[in-house]
Amino acid sequence: MLRCGLVLAGARQTIEAWSRGESVDLGDDGVVTAEEIAAANERLLAMNDPLALAAVIRGGATNEPITEERLRANRVPTLAVVGEIDPVKTSVDAMVGVMENLEVKVLPGKDHLTAVADPALAEAMRAFLLAHADS
Repeated sequence: MLRCGLVLAGARQTIEAWSRGESVDLGDDGVVTAEEIAAANERLLAMNDPLALAAVIRGGATNEPITEERLRANRVPTLAVVGEIDPVKTSVDAMVGVMENLEVKVLPGKDHLTAVADPALAEAMRAFLLAHADS
């Protein structure tokens, strides 16, 4: 049985903002409009399992902080993939040295939204899963 964790840093915050109909600040690109959010939601639902997306949103609904103690106690191999210019990269950087089984893959020149389309994301996940197939 495969037992490993995958973290797409910041996905929860973006999904939560979109689910509330809020704008997501894209830095250089400005602010996303309600129409762009609706189009992104439509694409997200077309490319993903709606039940899985609902589970992600429900999982983030607790707003329960993840303490350093909980991170240190984690023994499950975990992959964090984050864009080099993603605002949540600082959160991933803070986990380094705290989580014993954390592997970080930084996607050069990518932000939170562009990292998802980078083929390096899928390759990092593939390599990680293959490396931990016996876990």
